[in-house]
Amino acid sequence: KKGGHQGTGDTMWESVRRPLRLLNTAPRELWLVYVLKALDSYGYFALSEVFTMLLSNEFGLSDVRAGAYYGLWGMAITLYGVL
Repeated sequence: KKGGHQGTGDTMWESVRRPLRLLNTAPRELWLVYVLKALDSYGYFALSEVFTMLLSNEFGLSDVRAGAYYGLWGMAITLYGVL
C-alpha cells in the first residue's frame, strides 16, 4: 500500500526518521533554537517541581494549597506569554 500505515512498525519508525534526517540539513541557527527551547522547557518543569516542594516544606503549605499556588503561577506565566 502507498500513502498510509501498513500496520508494520517499519512504517511508523520511518515516519519518525524522515523528519529527523531532514533536520540534519537544517541551518545551525535552527538547531540552536531547538536546543534553547529544550533547555527552557527543562527549566520550567524543574522549577515547577521545586516550587511546590518549597511551598510545602519551607512554608508549611498543604499539598493542595501549594498546588493551587502553582496553578495560579502557571496561569500567570501563560497569560504573560499570550499577551
